[in-house]
Amino acid sequence: MATTTNFGWTTPDDTALVKDGAAAIRSLGSAIDTSMADLEGGTTGQFLTKNSNTDMDFVWATATSGGMTQIASGTLSGASVALSSIVGTYKDLVLDVLAFDPSDDTTQFGIRLNTDTGSNYYYAATIDNTLGSAETRIEIGGNQDFGTSTAFYRIFIPRYANTTTWKLLWGDALYNDTTSPTTVLRYKRTAATYKSTSAITAITMLVNQGTFSGGTYNLYGVN
Repeated sequence: MATTTNFGWTTPDDTALVKDGAAAIRSLGSAIDTSMADLEGGTTGQFLTKNSNTDMDFVWATATSGGMTQIASGTLSGASVALSSIVGTYKDLVLDVLAFDPSDDTTQFGIRLNTDTGSNYYYAATIDNTLGSAETRIEIGGNQDFGTSTAFYRIFIPRYANTTTWKLLWGDALYNDTTSPTTVLRYKRTAATYKSTSAITAITMLVNQGTFSGGTYNLYGVN
């Protein structure tokens, strides 16, 4: 018997006898009913999402507000680490950097957006301060001790994909004191803006000198 192109449902051949029509219709109806079974159910406000990579395998789910989806992760090495092709389907971005360890005690962690090396970044150590002069990167935190890192950095970029406004970001840094690294932790909040209306599609993590000696990162999209 003939079958449909996409789902392979059985249909009567052009030469089939009329007396076989009822059975053919029942077979087709049963095949459609089975294929579409996952579309049943659900409640108001839920959405249909893929349950697996299998065709026609769906499940009803409840939308979550503010949930985070990991979209990149890895280790810090070399002088910089670039994250590219960041999709614009989320509302906000969150970048976590754990155990940042630089090659020497006078190294600071920073980021660039969209591989832009121009003087298009302004940042201050506290939210109330006037933003400083134009810089070629945004520094998060201060001098991090080499070799004893328990540092944790979190960078939040709201509405990163909008193409109307300059971009805001906040960076919280908990890092090791270079004189007493195992007993003293330092904290700094950085408020910054990126002078561009382009959607952010790339983030480069870098150090102001030397290289990364260790650490990991996770980039999340916030719904």
